[in-house]
Amino acid sequence: MSVKPDTPITRKELYLDVMTGGSATLPEPVTIEEKFLAKIAGMTVDLPAPVPLKHKFLAKIAGMQVDVPTYTTGLPRIYAYLAKATGQDVEVPQPITREEMYWFDYVSGQPTPSEREYTGAVPVTFIADGTPLLDYLIIGNEEHSGTPTPDNPIMPQGCGDLETVGIKAGQHKIPISSANTTTPVYLGEVQTTRKIKKLVLTGEENWQAGTQNFYIFVTSQGAPYSSAICTHANNSSINNNGNALWIKKVDFPDTPTIDNFKSYLAAQYAAGTPVTVWYVLATETTGIVNEPLMKIGDYADTLSMEQAGVSVPTVAGSNTLDVLTPVKPSEVYIKYNGEPVPQLSMLSSPSINAPEEPSEEAEETPEEEVPEEVPEETEITPETEE
Repeated sequence: MSVKPDTPITRKELYLDVMTGGSATLPEPVTIEEKFLAKIAGMTVDLPAPVPLKHKFLAKIAGMQVDVPTYTTGLPRIYAYLAKATGQDVEVPQPITREEMYWFDYVSGQPTPSEREYTGAVPVTFIADGTPLLDYLIIGNEEHSGTPTPDNPIMPQGCGDLETVGIKAGQHKIPISSANTTTPVYLGEVQTTRKIKKLVLTGEENWQAGTQNFYIFVTSQGAPYSSAICTHANNSSINNNGNALWIKKVDFPDTPTIDNFKSYLAAQYAAGTPVTVWYVLATETTGIVNEPLMKIGDYADTLSMEQAGVSVPTVAGSNTLDVLTPVKPSEVYIKYNGEPVPQLSMLSSPSINAPEEPSEEAEETPEEEVPEEVPEETEITPETEE
């Protein structure tokens, strides 16, 4: 059963509330202690080097590699909770102060960790119980810098790096980063689900000519028109309508006839700069495709945890999951055992007890504690910083 106060009062309690499953609006951290608490609560924060003993415990809980002493009864009561949160086998006292009540909930697992889900952009910060992710799905993306033309082809970039050295050279990989580890998944070895089709044109295709377009027959999404991407022409000029891929003649002014156009395609292919088109398939396919994960409009390629065969580790507490590719996934879905994460829109909202704007070198100021009523004849050991 939770023992924490019903409503947080101080700024510190806002972080402690979220750490224990609450939904308080988090302010931007100001003091050093707030920065550690914010990190534990799931915010993305650059942490300073901890100096006082309490900060070292908080840094350890936040995931930093910090040595902390074994708890002894000579330390203030709050350190029993902090030591317990770092994994030490400590019997914590029944809480008396409000801060102790929050930490009691935190180390007692209130609320009990449960399955959580997140869908959004990477990197994502979340609070986990230390077990690996239950599931994940990486969703492709695409960037096309500049305006491609027949004389200035531009290769679009998807989610996946080309390995250039070693035994994996030539394969595209997706490095997944979590819990201070990076695990590469090689797309040339695992199955992926593809909604985007890559088509390398050689000039041998059965091209037809319309009034304004050259076209070949393909089975695509249509509905009735969906965009396609081309290395040698502006995206808006390449379209497919469900049964044919169209290329506007005006974008290839030096190829007015089919024979001219096919000769141009053959020459580009022979030169190692083939005209390449990506379009949306009518039906997704699953298989091993050594190509980056792409996206067109609302449609994208995906890589699931089951397909990757890689279990992504987490640590107990705050975690950051990222995909270390220049073109990030458009979204990532994760499922994990842990606590709820504050919405990103909450992290910079105005909050209660907001302090005056500090200077960069501002010292920490003591925070007023509002304790619950203390039982008679109970001695509270005051907290001291080392």
